[in-house]
Amino acid sequence: MIRKKLVAIVSVLAILSSVLLPAQTVFAGFLIVNIITHPTPVSTQAIGNFTFGNTGPAECKIDDGAFAPCDTPYSTPPLANGEHTLTLHGIDATNPQGTATYTWTVDLPSIKITSPTASTTIFDGPLTVTGTSASDVLVDVTVDGVLAGTADPGAGTTWSLKIPHVTAGNHTISAQMRQKRQYAYMANRGTGAIDVVDVVSKAYVHEILGPDVYYAAIFNARDNRMYAASQWNGTCAIKIFNATTFAVEDSISMSGDGSYPISLALDPASNKLYEVCNDGNGGYNVIVYDTNTYAPTGSFDLNLDPGDYPSGITINPSNTEVWVRYNKGIKEYDLTSPTFDLLNTDELDPSGNAVNNIVFNQAGTRAYTADSNTDQVYTINIFNATMEAHTVSSNLSNLAFTPDFTKLYGISSGTSSIYVLNPSDLSVLDVQGTNQPPESLAITGDGLDFVVGDDHGSGEIYFGSTSGNATVTNTITAPNGGSYLTTTGNFIAPPHYGVLGEATSVAVSVKAAASVPNTGFAR
Repeated sequence: MIRKKLVAIVSVLAILSSVLLPAQTVFAGFLIVNIITHPTPVSTQAIGNFTFGNTGPAECKIDDGAFAPCDTPYSTPPLANGEHTLTLHGIDATNPQGTATYTWTVDLPSIKITSPTASTTIFDGPLTVTGTSASDVLVDVTVDGVLAGTADPGAGTTWSLKIPHVTAGNHTISAQMRQKRQYAYMANRGTGAIDVVDVVSKAYVHEILGPDVYYAAIFNARDNRMYAASQWNGTCAIKIFNATTFAVEDSISMSGDGSYPISLALDPASNKLYEVCNDGNGGYNVIVYDTNTYAPTGSFDLNLDPGDYPSGITINPSNTEVWVRYNKGIKEYDLTSPTFDLLNTDELDPSGNAVNNIVFNQAGTRAYTADSNTDQVYTINIFNATMEAHTVSSNLSNLAFTPDFTKLYGISSGTSSIYVLNPSDLSVLDVQGTNQPPESLAITGDGLDFVVGDDHGSGEIYFGSTSGNATVTNTITAPNGGSYLTTTGNFIAPPHYGVLGEATSVAVSVKAAASVPNTGFAR
């Protein structure tokens, strides 16, 4: 009798769900997933806003991206023009319970400059540029290719920017939409995922889960792609993501069974991607990929002594050498040689306990690396191959320059602090404490903010302002905790990151104010 009543109740619920609930509702067992509100079938907004009416926990994904927990209300990342699908499924423990989908088309308005109009003559001095665009984007305005400022249309579609002064002559004024958010991609060794945070809103955005285990991530501004170094089916691999939608675009696996990745580097032109891998037999090699075809183009063995291990890799600014930081020092390899010959070895820490990265100054004349096992930061003069040691702080590691190269940031797990250094003499400009020992660090392309991830398992992420040198302004915690090996992001100075659509331009002729006839009227 009880079983018959239960079947009857379920049948009634199924009938009611099919009659009373929207078309996007799916009834599965006792769990209903329900998309209540959603974008219009053709949306002029880059971001899609949804609300759900689920009767239990749910996960969602955009297009071919990975499922991740999502709550109501839910907003997608900025999406490109074209058709997109949100897929929502309920979960009971780890078991999917039902699926609902919604497909819509993003049709961003093409950006327009409404004033000044093309081929008009104006006079030198202040100039206000106005136009229309999509909502929830930023608009970069340039004069002859030089950034004059950034306008924000907000939730509307009109924008305005006042340029303080435009000189006499012929000029081209251009406007380009780009995504409003700046994402940081953080490799979480505690969960094996890539955690995505928004530096503008200081919020956790998305978790990119496997089945891969992700060890490192790096951003390619030229293609708006994020590359993740992963262990896939027991091999060292690369997974390519759209950096805006987080959708998987390709996967590459080359190394043998039991191998796993260590770190990643891009060449200055973003044409080649370098991945350091453990080969599964106690050795380490570097695999080189072509970022235009995603095809492996070569590899070379690091030939480290037994017991030694690499921790970081970078390409010098002239794109002629690859520098590998290992536990005792630095090894430099020749990129102009088809066999990647070893050029030099700098031994820094004979004890072999250092784990760090390498950064170059803007001119490429000096390299910097810290020793996380001592109090030293080393500078290497590229021209005469001389090296200097500077005593700064215990356990300082993972250095990063501000975009103008006037400040050098570093983090100390030993003192749970963020350090700001003067690159010329490595004197300490500022120190800021953190709740947990930090491990990874990145600075935004405009140089205004930094992001730091902790290495203590709690998943704390620190946002800070560089205006106060190392002032931590916000702290959030990743939903699933974790420890952060690396932090990268679309931290390329505007107007080069997250470009949306095509730019628009107008040609104007600007006359000197003195050439205006004196009519007795104010102009």
